[in-house]
Amino acid sequence: MNRYQIYMDRQSISKTGHARLMALAREGPVRRKPPSWKKPAALAACCLLCAGLGLWAILPGTLTGPGGSGDPGSASAPESDPAGSASVSEQNPTTDSSGQGLDIQSQSDIQDGADSAFLVPAPAEGAGSWPTIPAVALPDVSQSLQADPNLSLGEGSFSTKLTAAQISAIFAPEGTSFPWLLGWNGCSLSGSALYDAGGNLIQVSLTGKRETDTFSLELAPGKMPFGCGRYTDAAVTELQGVEVTGWSNRELFCAGVELMAHQVGARFVANTDSGGENSLENACQLAVLFASWMTYEDCPLTLDALLRADHVPAWRSADFISLAAARQESAFAPFLPTEDPAGYGDFSGHLTYQEGNEHTLTVRWSRGYDDVHVFVSLPEGDTIWEVTDASNPAAYDLRLYEIPWAETVPEAYQSSIGHPVFRTEDMSLAIVEARANPKDTGGLWFSFGVLHPDGTLVSYDCSGVTAEYVWSLVEATLNA
Repeated sequence: MNRYQIYMDRQSISKTGHARLMALAREGPVRRKPPSWKKPAALAACCLLCAGLGLWAILPGTLTGPGGSGDPGSASAPESDPAGSASVSEQNPTTDSSGQGLDIQSQSDIQDGADSAFLVPAPAEGAGSWPTIPAVALPDVSQSLQADPNLSLGEGSFSTKLTAAQISAIFAPEGTSFPWLLGWNGCSLSGSALYDAGGNLIQVSLTGKRETDTFSLELAPGKMPFGCGRYTDAAVTELQGVEVTGWSNRELFCAGVELMAHQVGARFVANTDSGGENSLENACQLAVLFASWMTYEDCPLTLDALLRADHVPAWRSADFISLAAARQESAFAPFLPTEDPAGYGDFSGHLTYQEGNEHTLTVRWSRGYDDVHVFVSLPEGDTIWEVTDASNPAAYDLRLYEIPWAETVPEAYQSSIGHPVFRTEDMSLAIVEARANPKDTGGLWFSFGVLHPDGTLVSYDCSGVTAEYVWSLVEATLNA
């Protein structure tokens, strides 16, 4: 992971790219929330940096049957099939009672509560035997990720946290048992549903955890889930007439598959953090089992109960062509600059409101590669901002560290060093000076946030200006 962070520390973005990103998502600094699922889908999708191992199959002896004896039952995979396909037992696996699945990890007590997470049940003795599991091609594609240019959630989109009952119903409709063939026994499942402004389901994002094993699953009705990018070197295997795209990554111990079946698009990525000898094998097993299960003719997976949101929150957005227009929003005016910065010509402003989620206004001035950006977030919903201790310079003073920060900043301060948040009573010119970061295009860049007593956060990202100028912006708001 350090190599990735070092690489990213050295990167910059073009003005065009920056403008597009700001148009897609105008958000403030990193924030912590009590268990909540505001806008999680894009983040989950961006974590799917996984790939494969050539033709991969679950071999006899690697599975533990529902009875727990270690007998793989009828599990096998044809080693000579170059297409990566194999016949599946005529037994209908989706109607069997829940069983043990993969003997990878023991059950872990990580459930977040009965109403917010679903704990996959323990197996029933003698539930059945493993059918033939087909081979799936999972080549290593760690160097072939390409950005998805169509990634955009659309304004007014929102997400809701799923209950344990809702999660269970996706895989086991009423009157059926949870499918043991997924190999998820002992996993704690949590997730959210993402909806558009009209309350129509965009996709479901789920996370499974079991000690060192984790996986993510995105499901979308009628189309493939969106993601940060696509792997150009992923391989396609046909299972039961369904094309399964697979990949894996030897260094990250992860493997994934994506497919469209039963009018649902799915992307599944498994990761094992243990780093042991069987880590990648465990991830590949989970990926192959999911693909095999979802391609069965009688697979019970359904999103029907989630297609419409129970409640659609009110929302509003507005664009501003001048600072004067933005300051007409009376709730935000005390936290905004009173005049345009000298020498900065291009202005943009945008307001976003969504009931129970966010109420923000951003203004930005641009000049070449420099920007003066002020982002104001009024209290809305259950957001809790992480506040940096101003008495501890190691947590925020950039003068103490050299690039790459991934190597020079202690792990304890990695989350705060990029954009720390201070209380109003802690702010001073000295704090602003500590945030001065030289740019490779010349001048300084300042990035930090100020949390006001009423819960309003004002975030500053300014470049091409002095510490004294940034302090003047902050000082004018301290009594707001």
